[in-house]
Amino acid sequence: QLETLGVFNADVETEVKIEVPLKNGVIHGIVDLILKNPDGSLIVRDWKSNIHENLLPRYEKQLQFYYFALSNQNRNVIQADIVDVGQTNSTGVLSTYIINNSREAIDELIVQLDKAMEGISKSEFTPTPGIRNCSCCDIAKICAKRIES
Repeated sequence: QLETLGVFNADVETEVKIEVPLKNGVIHGIVDLILKNPDGSLIVRDWKSNIHENLLPRYEKQLQFYYFALSNQNRNVIQADIVDVGQTNSTGVLSTYIINNSREAIDELIVQLDKAMEGISKSEFTPTPGIRNCSCCDIAKICAKRIES
């Protein structure tokens, strides 16, 4: 369905590795897709097989981080969005969720990331194990408190 909608008929970069040094460490990520508009502006895009409402805050932070990282490289990012592939396939219309990329939202995210990294570096954090949390946690493989699904 995505092919028939022409979503891949554009100038894109895929699987773009990024890293951002912050006060308390460096965060790495891989952007699924960067769509290049004819005017040179960019849209950061992530693909989810289905957008789960309870995971939306996590998805939003992920895309806000990508937006921040690319903007810090002086790239003209104008939007970040998530494509709901399941919804798109069932409706035949591209289904996207546009991320809040306001300065306030990005600044709040960076403060949260720095605080989390500081806590991790000092071993001052409270694990919140659970099947849902552990299944989408980036450090689950090394966490002594993880729950296997």
